[in-house]
Amino acid sequence: MELVRLKCGFENGIDIGAMGSRGGLPLGWKGNSLVSLKSLSPFHVDVEIQDNDCGAKWRLTGFYGNPDERGRRESWNLLRQLSGDHNIPWIVLGDFNNIASSFEKRGGLLRSERQMLDFRTALEECNLIDLGFIGSWFMWERGRVRATNIRERLDRGVATLNWMEPFPSYQIEHLNHSFSDHCPLLLDTMGGRRIDLQYKEIKFRFEAKWCLKSSFEGLIRRWWEDSSGSIPNKLEIMSHSLLKWRKSSSREERRNRVYLEQRLDCLYNQDILDDILAEIAEVQLGLNLEADKEDLYWEQRARVSWLKNDDRNTSFFHKMAGQRQFRGRISELVDEVGVRHSAPEEMVKVASDYFVKLFTASEMGLDEHLLGLVGKRVTDSMNESLLKQFTEEDVCHGVKLMPPLKATGVDDFSVIFFQRYWHIVGPEVSRYYLAILNGQMEVGDINKTRIVLIPKVDKLKFVSILTYKPL
Repeated sequence: MELVRLKCGFENGIDIGAMGSRGGLPLGWKGNSLVSLKSLSPFHVDVEIQDNDCGAKWRLTGFYGNPDERGRRESWNLLRQLSGDHNIPWIVLGDFNNIASSFEKRGGLLRSERQMLDFRTALEECNLIDLGFIGSWFMWERGRVRATNIRERLDRGVATLNWMEPFPSYQIEHLNHSFSDHCPLLLDTMGGRRIDLQYKEIKFRFEAKWCLKSSFEGLIRRWWEDSSGSIPNKLEIMSHSLLKWRKSSSREERRNRVYLEQRLDCLYNQDILDDILAEIAEVQLGLNLEADKEDLYWEQRARVSWLKNDDRNTSFFHKMAGQRQFRGRISELVDEVGVRHSAPEEMVKVASDYFVKLFTASEMGLDEHLLGLVGKRVTDSMNESLLKQFTEEDVCHGVKLMPPLKATGVDDFSVIFFQRYWHIVGPEVSRYYLAILNGQMEVGDINKTRIVLIPKVDKLKFVSILTYKPL
């Protein structure tokens, strides 16, 4: 549970392990002074939140109703026990493992009236009111054919009246679910007033998520075969083609994502039929593919190489990418005579002058005496092997060994592009680089790199504390 929480970007939290294959409660948050723990158990986490937006304190309880019907009464008693403090606004979110009315279930055996009455009574005695929702009605689903399909509203948000006062525009949304059998429950205390940020990309970058498109390989093949010239020229032509294609592709992706979400909502509201359930599964697969694309997008920017490509941790990658940009900012630099510079062009000159001086070779002659003390380690047979001509297999093997999502070169093509489409671009790329490796061409056209300066301390001011790495 802790690993999942950390991957989602919440460095602070409380984690309660599962009981076998059931249960398990993680609560995560950002910032050290926002949340204080009141109590916990295998079935709840109760915290007090200092809300800086509304300037008030309120309670949040993450609740998990006992999945065993025989222990359900104990769950309601726990809820009554937690309701003792009536002064502080209180909201309870979670999986209650019970419905309040018969219309909250479709399919399967009917819930007993006694179970539903006990649940309603517990909520009334705790002064907890159902907060309602937007989105699909049912929160939990099982069964892919009509005969076995069951849907229930097991998850919900309930709160006291004094919690609603500071949040008059609150909103609870049932999000679409495609991986789990439960819908995610989203509480928005600001009432859905969201800001959609649009990022304007100013230059080409090969996106790994494009490789997930079934038609993308055909485009790469056509663009590669239609271009001519050296490998750097062909890659530049392809980058222009990809830039034009990306605009229409991005719009298509957004429309497709919205369509799939709306279609899933529509299907959940229809009668349970085998063909409807089959289409639900198909739409969920489509949403899963869109989630995979988003994961790859943020992983490529986070540059966290110790996580596997199949981890779905978009929030974590988003957080890492944002942190990397924040940590890399330099507000001012002090030159070698102590003058402070804050203008971007001045700081560039300070850093450039420093590294030009650092990497300029000093004029020293060879010290034959010192070289004579170095013992011979390379045998004639080893030297003969080292002097062999490079082969196409050597180039292919080198490409396969490179991390697919590491930093790009100056052409902004990731290694994954060459690995994925080596059967298309490989023969020409191999011939080009073999000509350079075997001394038939000059290396100047590709002997380029970007150097990124990485601050090793907070609020860096001296260039000498910077480290650098090729990008």
